[in-house]
Amino acid sequence: MGLFTRTPLIPVAQVVPAQSMCETNAPGKSQVDLTIASTLAVGPIRMLVQGIETPLGPLTALWSNLGLCRLQFGHAEAQLLDWAQARAVASAVRSAGPSVLQSAVNEYFAGGEFDFPWGQIDWTGIPEFHQRALVRCMQLRRGETLTYGQLAAEIGSPQAARAVGQAMARNRLPLVIPCHRLLGSTGKLTGYSAADGVATKSQLLAFERQSRPWQVSQLQLAYH
Repeated sequence: MGLFTRTPLIPVAQVVPAQSMCETNAPGKSQVDLTIASTLAVGPIRMLVQGIETPLGPLTALWSNLGLCRLQFGHAEAQLLDWAQARAVASAVRSAGPSVLQSAVNEYFAGGEFDFPWGQIDWTGIPEFHQRALVRCMQLRRGETLTYGQLAAEIGSPQAARAVGQAMARNRLPLVIPCHRLLGSTGKLTGYSAADGVATKSQLLAFERQSRPWQVSQLQLAYH
């Protein structure tokens, strides 16, 4: 199976960044204006599971009619199928999946940006504030970092650093939404969802400061 079949959509609204996802904030800009809402699917929800190979180890993606809804480190096909079926979807199957994700992964580990179209993300079930934080995080480019507090201020909630941290901890799409680029208030690295947690986060940040492909000598994670 190639690209998954989308059911017709009735756009109630969209997650619309004030600037392109390929741009960073203008110097001195303290906030990002975002319009947040959702989309409504017409007809049954169908999901597919896609395996992605990376130099870091395998990733498993879950797609719905609305777009990419989960990405997990390791071989997690059975776990994600169970997650989907627990939500009473019409069907959940394994598939080669859309090529856009594998292409983004390949480009990233070749030393480029992880350019995944934000419009192909399924935001269903993600709280409004978390969406705002995740969208701003997705705007961070390779080699760029923010603290949780800085990101909170940029989305207009300067006292919400802890809530931003919670949004990142619940990020369903690591790498696509690069929560590893968010740091504690002192620049300290905090937890990460991959195997080896903070060690993996540190390796990713070190890799992004370079402009060359991932080296075999760099961190290799053992997934089972």
